[in-house]
Amino acid sequence: MFIALYVDGLIFMGNNPEMINEFKRVMEKEFEMNDLGNMKYFLELEVKQLESGIFVSQERYSKEILRKLKMKVVTQF
Repeated sequence: MFIALYVDGLIFMGNNPEMINEFKRVMEKEFEMNDLGNMKYFLELEVKQLESGIFVSQERYSKEILRKLKMKVVTQF
């Protein structure tokens, strides 16, 4: 199980659903929490959960920085 806490944000994940559900139950009993479902964004990281795997990028954050600096976004593959 992996747990990350940053200020008032908490994420947890793992490959044991029973352990995850127990951790969630204990945390909800102790703290006021909201389950936001599958993670999409955390600390400027964009998370895409697909059948082929979990992909983490900073694409959205990078584009926002370029927009603020009035720079053009160029995508080449």
